[in-house]
Amino acid sequence: MTAAAGAVFARLVAVEAWPRWQRAVERTEVSGELATGSGFVVVTRRHLLDGIVGELDRPNRFGWAAIGDRVSFYQNWLLLEEPDGGTLVVFQEASRGPSAFLRAAERLELTRDWVYALPDDGR
Repeated sequence: MTAAAGAVFARLVAVEAWPRWQRAVERTEVSGELATGSGFVVVTRRHLLDGIVGELDRPNRFGWAAIGDRVSFYQNWLLLEEPDGGTLVVFQEASRGPSAFLRAAERLELTRDWVYALPDDGR
């Protein structure tokens, strides 16, 4: 990505803004600033998820666990500064429940939605 890691990180951790740029997220509830161990709620069409921040190392790492009805997962985002000022984004996810059985193409499509919605021009 051409955006700096700080811009990408800011978008990822602005949980209250996820419904504006992540089509699967209908609503979020966040109280206070995110910190390791803090929680938030994510509502999608199919799930009500309790989110818990597992990793928060500005501006390079964000990880969160989601626990919901019949599904749970952990997402980890590693943002590495490139020599040209851009960012290499490394995404990992471990899941349990129906999402664990997604085929590679389906998983790629879901992940692509998140990555493509990140700022790629520093704004």
